[in-house]
Amino acid sequence: MQNFLVLTVLQTRNGLIKINRDFKGWLKDKRVQFTDIETPGAHTWMVWRRNLTALAPLLFQ
Repeated sequence: MQNFLVLTVLQTRNGLIKINRDFKGWLKDKRVQFTDIETPGAHTWMVWRRNLTALAPLLFQ
């Protein structure tokens, strides 16, 4: 069985927040293990930069 990294990153001021939260619910229903990061703010470079620093270590576990 192959392992995949599933990471959901949401910004609370993103217009897609409900869709993304529904997707997280679907993943949970399917018992897919995933890492969830929800941060305040909008979809901006500074938010992406913070999330990238959280993602990098997960890639090499």
